[in-house]
Amino acid sequence: HRIFQSQQQDNAPRLAMILPRHADVQKFITPAVAIYQSYYPNIDASALITSLIPEPIAKHKLIQSCNALLTFFVQPSTDKLQQLFRWSMYADPAIATVHYHAVLTNTEHLNIKQCKKYQFPCETTPTAQLQAWAHIQSLLAETPPAHSDFHTWIDWVNHIVTKYLGHFTPQGDEQSQMIQLWLTSLKQVQHIDDLHAETHDYAIWIDYVHLAQKNTYHRQASTSHKAITIMSWSHALDMPIDELIFIGNHAGNWPSKLATASPQTCQAHCWQSIHQQLQNNCHSITYLHAHHDEQGQPLLPSPLTANINQQTYDTNTGQNWQKPIAVQTISTQWPSHGPKLNQSEQSIATSVIQAYSRCHAQGFLQHRLHIRPKNKKPYGIDAMDLGNIVHHALQQLDDITQETLPTTQEISNSIQQCLQQPAYHHLSKAQKTTLSQHINTVISDWLDYRQTAHAQDKVTSSQHEVSMQKDLFGITLHMRIDRLDYLQDGSYRIIDYKTGLCNRADWLSKRPQNPQLIIYALCVHPSSSIAYASLHPDHYGYQGYCAGESTITGIKSIEKITLSEPGIHPKIMNNWPKQITMWQESIQAIVTAYRQAAMTLNPQDGDSTCQQCQLQAVCRLYERQSQAMETTA
Repeated sequence: HRIFQSQQQDNAPRLAMILPRHADVQKFITPAVAIYQSYYPNIDASALITSLIPEPIAKHKLIQSCNALLTFFVQPSTDKLQQLFRWSMYADPAIATVHYHAVLTNTEHLNIKQCKKYQFPCETTPTAQLQAWAHIQSLLAETPPAHSDFHTWIDWVNHIVTKYLGHFTPQGDEQSQMIQLWLTSLKQVQHIDDLHAETHDYAIWIDYVHLAQKNTYHRQASTSHKAITIMSWSHALDMPIDELIFIGNHAGNWPSKLATASPQTCQAHCWQSIHQQLQNNCHSITYLHAHHDEQGQPLLPSPLTANINQQTYDTNTGQNWQKPIAVQTISTQWPSHGPKLNQSEQSIATSVIQAYSRCHAQGFLQHRLHIRPKNKKPYGIDAMDLGNIVHHALQQLDDITQETLPTTQEISNSIQQCLQQPAYHHLSKAQKTTLSQHINTVISDWLDYRQTAHAQDKVTSSQHEVSMQKDLFGITLHMRIDRLDYLQDGSYRIIDYKTGLCNRADWLSKRPQNPQLIIYALCVHPSSSIAYASLHPDHYGYQGYCAGESTITGIKSIEKITLSEPGIHPKIMNNWPKQITMWQESIQAIVTAYRQAAMTLNPQDGDSTCQQCQLQAVCRLYERQSQAMETTA
């Protein structure tokens, strides 16, 4: 209303919003602009709100991205390396970022020392990926000196910045200004007295850089008149305002503690004096706070403003008009379960949805509270390692568009290449030989079967290990598809290799326990088939569903599935669009449970689900059942 009023009147009242902390500026401005744009989409609301509160550059995302390069060398790790090259600003502009993502994905299991020595095979690795990895390893080769003074550090950092950020071109004036402020903050460290006394290691120097950035502010250009001005209470003391609204006026948050000369001085009394000065500069003051916080806990009004008189009169204008000094609260509604998703929980893998599908309590404990049993590494090799080696070999060998099959030697070379990875260095030579022979037999048998199974298949092309990122029902899903077949009709068939037991019938349940391929089908457009490629001897071959008639044994037409109850005529038959709709409803319900942090004890398959969970000591489901049985008895 205030913004719209300022557009219609030249002398519209000036409104100031008082925030408790400087860091709250963007938390207020972003939703305020969004609310206004929903009513008046043709007016740029962001141009009508200004802030007098400068922000430290340490809060800016571009500065944090630049700092990631410097902090990487404090304690280098694979996680830091992965995070660093997620920003395209560090990639060589001559190399597409997808090649950086490919090599980083293939080396995420290595530690930082292994990354420095690891070399991709030149024969099978694309040239662009080799160039991307060479660029990354050049960064890993850089090492800060053990102890140095300011001048040495600034010279070394200048070398690093020039080499790895010299190609970066700021987009717009704001980014250019931020880069200049970032470079200035690095030079400001020389003015800290402690740095002249002795040498420091790199980590201490970085701490001083962060301190300088917290005290370097980014000030936006002010304009003559804005509908709403964001400011602190100290700003309001120096300028006339028609109306003041204090945001977040609840206990423990606002007003901030005031420094007084005497410890016996009452904080509330000091704030009351400040309030008396504020009301001389404005016509109305409103103290505002929400009923509840993000955890659903009730908020109480600030005790520092509790004793302020609710009725006062303006003695300066000669008129006895009453100034409203109201304490208002906003009714807030929060979901009945846990807190809102943070940034890391907003972007997840499909395994998180799978955990929630099997049991809401399992998903909540593992992926919202992050309680997970430690994985005990057995001696030798386990089923997961075996599956990873088979996946790696099939990625290179299982090309369904080729009429000729790989030779036994080519299969053996692919397996040996995989066993050279650091994850398998603990295996003895005899173990590797036995394992290689077994996997060679498994893959050879599969390739023979696959060639026969696809004799009548119509496939244009096929891709392995396809990485994707899609937004689905309010969250971002990271996926890696084992095999994606492109059919002649323009649709996709999604294949997931399995060395363990699998069951396609689970996909037709209301709450499927293994929704991974279902999620892929919802994210890949247009999909027409999903299937397991099972290498397990008890379930050998393809298991899946497709639209229309199938040309591959084991992939059943979804149109042969009956939706109506037995004995009801005429029968209602399923089809691919109907099934996609039902899968959307199922996955949306599971995602909603994840977003609301639901912790319902509802194992999908009863005891079988719980036996694989290993979190019974936390959820205590069986303990409750035992108590209920005793009570019934």
